[in-house]
Amino acid sequence: MSTFIKLLPLEMADIKTYSEPHQKITPNDNIVGDMSDDLKKLLTITILSGRKFAEMQVERKFGNLENDENWEGKFREAQEKTELLTKIFWVAVRDEFSMWDKGSIGVRKGFKVVWLDESSGSFMDFLNNLLEGN
Repeated sequence: MSTFIKLLPLEMADIKTYSEPHQKITPNDNIVGDMSDDLKKLLTITILSGRKFAEMQVERKFGNLENDENWEGKFREAQEKTELLTKIFWVAVRDEFSMWDKGSIGVRKGFKVVWLDESSGSFMDFLNNLLEGN
């Protein structure tokens, strides 16, 4: 089993403070419930991973990386882990709230889980909302 999969439950157990979604409830949101502590922990890990990847994107564009021969590998690792954590998070939300029949789902301020009347956008829209606090 990969180190990543083995470490995920340990990382979740270490989370004591949650990263709350900043996006407020909108008229298109249909509230289904509140996130469990496990979902809050998984969201927090996903947000932290997304922030790290966003910082690496800035560093990749503007930083001096000539002396770091492992940079591309680190960048790819951060990108793929962030994408995977995001997918795992949304699968866990759909599972916990039995929302497999809903096209668009989301999480909002106060750790509210919602499904939307309209499409909520792409993976990058999700990351931007998490990182910018929308």
